[in-house]
Amino acid sequence: MPTSISLLARKLALFSLAQTLLIAGAAAQNVFTFPMDGPQMGINSPGTGVATVTLNTSTGLVSADGSYSGLLGDLLGVHIHGPALPGASAPVKIILSYAGTTSGTITGSAQATPTDIQNLLSGLYYIVLHTAAHGGGELRGQIVTPSAATPFGSGVNPQNSLVTLAGTPSISSTLTLGIDNPTGSQSGPGTGLVFFATQPDSLFPLTGSGTLLSGVGMSGPIGELLISAFAPNPFLTLIAPGWSGAGAPLPVDLNLPNNKNLVGRTLYLQGALFADSRFTLTNGLELYLGL
Repeated sequence: MPTSISLLARKLALFSLAQTLLIAGAAAQNVFTFPMDGPQMGINSPGTGVATVTLNTSTGLVSADGSYSGLLGDLLGVHIHGPALPGASAPVKIILSYAGTTSGTITGSAQATPTDIQNLLSGLYYIVLHTAAHGGGELRGQIVTPSAATPFGSGVNPQNSLVTLAGTPSISSTLTLGIDNPTGSQSGPGTGLVFFATQPDSLFPLTGSGTLLSGVGMSGPIGELLISAFAPNPFLTLIAPGWSGAGAPLPVDLNLPNNKNLVGRTLYLQGALFADSRFTLTNGLELYLGL
């Protein structure tokens, strides 16, 4: 592919990625799941907790829920504070509700301003649990989830057929994916494709198995569709020629734009390999986009 065309293709891919995730459907949510503990507060507490904060960047709605246990004192209040980096302090922004004493649950929702939204996406907001033992705060949890790439599938498609070779799915960075047919049921040369969707295949969350399709299996005649094929999905396809054979994953670069509105979004990927005049499907890969 000529260099100018290749560069244009990359720019179009980035545009498609950002635009689809930012404007496609009101269902798009930024979700952050994170721990709450004493060390983040500078307190030697045995208490622990986990919370999930969901942000709708279109409406500005922020909602939170979580649980906690093992506090040194009864819970007196739960707040979202910000903006501040880990270890630093900032004023209360949102008051949350709770049920329980030294263990229980937290809930709440509020309307965020545009400034709140950008600060939250920048990892500058945090939850504090204030207790009778530590009025200034016993547990703290910074509202940010580390970027992650997690393989998924029921095992119909072989493991390690779609992997990460380098990098992490963080904004303003390059994540190198690898496509392979580790079973050796195809031989090189071949061309790899990676398809991107905002949802997994509709069957997978319900049954633990995607839609089974004939003629596209790497390990046999049946392959498993693991990502949504309903519009706008797949919203992006990356193509790379040059697969040389089993055990040599074909690298495919994903350049993530420097757009904080992508933080906290999840993508669902699946690859395909065209070799020996046929297409086969890879395992799935779930990407959580982080800072």
